[in-house]
Amino acid sequence: MLLPRSPAIVVAVEAKIIDPDGNAIALTDAQCDAVRIFWRWWWLWTIPDDSPGDYILQVALRAADGRVLTTIAQPLGTVKPFVADLRERARELLTIARREAFNARKRNDEQACGRWATLWWHVRRFYNDFTRQLDEEPSLATVQRFEGRWRNLQDMRRNVEAGRDPFHGRTGVLEKAFLSDMDDTLQPYSVYIPPIYYNVLARKPVSLPNELQAVLAQDAELKAALDTNSFSKNGFPLVVRLHGLGGTHHLGAPSKSDVLWAVINLAPYGRGPTDYKAWGEVDVICAIREVLRDYFVDADRVYLTGTSMGGTGSWQIGTHYPDMFAAIAPVCGNADHRVWEREWNWGQSERTFLTELRNFLENCESPVFFAENLMHVPVYCVHGDADRVVPVGHSRSMVSRLRELGYAVIYDEQKGVGHGGFESGTFSRLHQWLLKQRRNRYPKRVVYKTGWLRYKGAYWVEINRFERYLQFAQIDAEIVAPNAITVRTDNVAHFTLRLNDHLIDTQQLVTVCIDNSFVYRGAVNSDGTLSFAKRKLSNGAYEWVLEAPPQGLVKSATLEGPIEVAFYSRFIIAYGTVGNDPDAVEVNEIEA
Repeated sequence: MLLPRSPAIVVAVEAKIIDPDGNAIALTDAQCDAVRIFWRWWWLWTIPDDSPGDYILQVALRAADGRVLTTIAQPLGTVKPFVADLRERARELLTIARREAFNARKRNDEQACGRWATLWWHVRRFYNDFTRQLDEEPSLATVQRFEGRWRNLQDMRRNVEAGRDPFHGRTGVLEKAFLSDMDDTLQPYSVYIPPIYYNVLARKPVSLPNELQAVLAQDAELKAALDTNSFSKNGFPLVVRLHGLGGTHHLGAPSKSDVLWAVINLAPYGRGPTDYKAWGEVDVICAIREVLRDYFVDADRVYLTGTSMGGTGSWQIGTHYPDMFAAIAPVCGNADHRVWEREWNWGQSERTFLTELRNFLENCESPVFFAENLMHVPVYCVHGDADRVVPVGHSRSMVSRLRELGYAVIYDEQKGVGHGGFESGTFSRLHQWLLKQRRNRYPKRVVYKTGWLRYKGAYWVEINRFERYLQFAQIDAEIVAPNAITVRTDNVAHFTLRLNDHLIDTQQLVTVCIDNSFVYRGAVNSDGTLSFAKRKLSNGAYEWVLEAPPQGLVKSATLEGPIEVAFYSRFIIAYGTVGNDPDAVEVNEIEA
């Protein structure tokens, strides 16, 4: 309440609340916080849950001689009981949502975990915002500003408790979260659900905006790609959009003339400035799987794109998980560490005994060394030749390698364009091209190259062990005739073929030749797999034999190294506490 100035000196301010029955409730000094420079006082008072109604704040100003200089009465309006203790209720709901998310994970109910995690995310944000605002301005007006958000949280809670998505029935841009297995943190993402989504699912008639229909009228192939009848049968296309450095997971709704208006859009956070590597990459894959589980998505029409760091992530994730995507569209992303070294003079200047190891580790972080994996993933790449942030050499190197391999790639290098400011229509063309692509789920030939077992394969091939670690391994498998497979390997000690009736007749015998030698003719396992190991003979030669995947304490996709992999999941640190040197024990504890 802002009080008027008085010609007399005010030495005391008394305040009381008049309840709906006319009773006066005095406010104590402990409930008051005064800033007398501005003649402003705040009182913090909680209205009882069981006494809703119209309340009045009455303030009296007293002079030094005890006289009441003026009395002011200000109606507080009708107070609702559910807002009186809003902070406590939010804290209680925060505890419930967190507990239920962890309980759902314990029972391996991923969908329930994701729903509770999303509610937890929004309640936490509400609680923090409300607490901050209430501390700054503890008034009824502050509480009233949050009433709408609280009612929305209650709707979300009812949906989750009923076994539904927290945003059940809603379209547009929705902010969600998942509970990370790596460190038990909430990781946010935004998903855009097109306005036609639920009508398409219900097979009701839908109509695209006139602006979008005008675009489709000019391109028959694009019109077929956005046929909502096919959406109702196969699912909606999903476009994964990776933000750039300094960006966030927040999405804007596409305009009505944008082809993205009619499809599902996903924007993961990826833990911020990670180049979508390591933990950032893991989070993107998790966010994609959340959306694939929660919405009706055509798994053969998942696309990956992004600009700057998002372009880097498109190259990075696309080469590691090629079988997840129908196409990728990196824009001005980095892909080859040698470009930095050549143009910016980064890297080692002198060769050392660690140079080979360093080069291998650098190469593992450069998608150009895994371009082979994009055999069935068409690419649309854009870069400006005047880019001073990410030199155009990155895209040139990647595109050159793809063309050398004979893969499908469209390259739009724009003259005089820097790190942004692309020609009008660039992204419209890119998005329209993306949506015309469809994944080849069961290719007859697969090439997969990797430096780490955590990236173990794609489609129907899987590398289980290397011959030599800290070197690249590659497998090239092809179905050359009905039930006849040839495999070529490099630095592979064990691999698995995951076959099905889309590839071969699993009820018939299959022939497998490996590295130009006949190895096997027989039946596949009941799960469609065949696994082979490279065995050394007494004469020093090698032969391939049928052998189950390695078990026990051996290097694998989840137990490999380097040390950073320990941070991909929860872990325990054990430190020494027994010894005669107390300083050593203390150091151990501090380091742990």
